[in-house]
Order: sequence, then C-alpha cells, then structure tokens
Amino acid sequence: MDIGLPHNIPPVTGTLLLLAVTSVVLVSFGLVHPLQLVFSSTLTFQERQYWRLITTFFYFGRVNLESIIEFHWLYLVSSSIEQQYFRLRKLDYCFTILTGMLLLLGVRTLGIIDSPYLSFVFCRSLTYLFCRLFPEQEVGLFGLLMLRVRLLPIVFLVIGTILDDMRGIKADIVANLVGHILWYLLEIFPRITKLHPLRLQHYFF
Repeated sequence: MDIGLPHNIPPVTGTLLLLAVTSVVLVSFGLVHPLQLVFSSTLTFQERQYWRLITTFFYFGRVNLESIIEFHWLYLVSSSIEQQYFRLRKLDYCFTILTGMLLLLGVRTLGIIDSPYLSFVFCRSLTYLFCRLFPEQEVGLFGLLMLRVRLLPIVFLVIGTILDDMRGIKADIVANLVGHILWYLLEIFPRITKLHPLRLQHYFF
C-alpha cells in the first residue's frame, strides 16, 4: 500500500507544522535569534525561560532544502498517524506527542544526547512510531526507491552512520528508543495489562 498525501491537513499535524514554520520564519527574518530557541535546563528553569521547552522541538534551521524536507516528512508521518491510527482520538494523539517530548527532554537533561535542538530527534521518534504502527505500508524514499516503512529506521541509521558523526548516530538511537517506548505503551502494554496509559479522550468525551 502506497502512502498518499492526505487532502486536508489534520488539526494536530497542522499545529505542529504551524509552530515549525513560524519558528523558521521568525529566525529567517531576524526577529528571533536561534539561540533563543535552544533547550537549556539552566536557562529554562533557573531563568524561567519556559518557552524553550516547546521551541526546541520546532526549529529545523533556516529556510533551505533540508528544512523543507523535514517539514514535508513531519507532515507525511504525523498526518498518517493522526488520520489512520488516532482517527477521532485527537486528544490521545496530543498526549502521545507530549509523552514523547517529555521523554526527549529527560534524555537531553541527563546529557545522554547534547543536541541543542530536539526537532530532528522528535521527527525521527514519530517516524519510528509510524513504522511500528504501519509496518507493511510503503513509502517512496527520495522519490527513487519504494520501501516498506518498517525498514526506514534502519535506513536512516545507516545514512546517519555514513554522513554524521557519533553524536548524530546517538541521537538517532535515542529517537528510535523513544519511538519504541511510545509504540509499546500504545500497542503492547494494553494487551498485557488491559490498561491504556496514553488514552485520555474517553475520560472527557
């Protein structure tokens, strides 16, 4: 099954894209300095610059080919998860995203990874989750090669090994681990315990 682009951007994915595009535009026009978007536990908690808890996940660099590709990939992965797995459960998807962000902030605070921005790691975590939820679907890689999505984490890890240093490889591994935790909480943990830790919507609606 090929992954097609949804005709309409679902609301949660639209919000993620809006935050990402806004941060890039603000930096590109010099209204905000990139360092103001970096996550730093000292600046965040001691200086009470709490916006850094959010902005670190949505800055993909200045407008260039890489940032455009990341926007497109975030849209593709997030919209597929939202429309296919969390259909009619937007609040559950929001809580799943929030859980992933908290895990990444914890890893960053502990110094396991030292990425100044967590946007790329966040996107890779969603990619891993997408791959585990829909392993048999296919996606075109770079417009040239059709792959089962279950292979994407391995492909990205190989590409990272070739192009990046050890810091980038470590970030990819952490992203996959966080994505795996989210998948486990969504799919495996409920089967074992009959509890759904990432389901909130049924409490409110």
